[in-house]
Amino acid sequence: MTMLRCLVLFFFLSLLMASQGCRERSNVANVPEGAFHTFLNRQWKPYNGYEKYPGMLSRHIYSYSTGYLLTGRKEYLRHASRLVDYLIKHGWDRKYGGWYNAINQQGQVVDSTKDGFLQPYAITGLAMYYFITRDPEILDYIERSNQIMQEHAWDSLHGGYYRSLHHLSGLRETMEPQERETGTS
Repeated sequence: MTMLRCLVLFFFLSLLMASQGCRERSNVANVPEGAFHTFLNRQWKPYNGYEKYPGMLSRHIYSYSTGYLLTGRKEYLRHASRLVDYLIKHGWDRKYGGWYNAINQQGQVVDSTKDGFLQPYAITGLAMYYFITRDPEILDYIERSNQIMQEHAWDSLHGGYYRSLHHLSGLRETMEPQERETGTS
């Protein structure tokens, strides 16, 4: 079995388990706020706070989009679309661009730093959603995310990407000199 088939199978199975859990356990979906609880215990009860992470929301978007692609079930596309709207409305930094690390249950920013690992991860779900819908607004967010990584996270001196983009401007010039030299933060 090819790696791509394994990945699709993995996400499809997780989608089926998640959708089954959502039908049977209404407390999984954080419906008034428009997303899912991040942490659930074995009884499907939320615990450990109510923070949401754009990277995790992107996983749901990817799974529901893939589920729609594989089954044609419109409910999966509706879930993906609702999550896309939530992610863009609450997870994107409108002033400087990029995806916040964490937001609270009401969609307010609780961690405005921007992790270099999270940035491309947050657009993985958007990329699958765009593949299905061809929505130009989604493509714009994907392109802007990539542009931020290339312009503000790429270390042209040593190669690779910086792990952290500072929350105020997203510019690596705000790092301490030793961070610029080593690429760490």
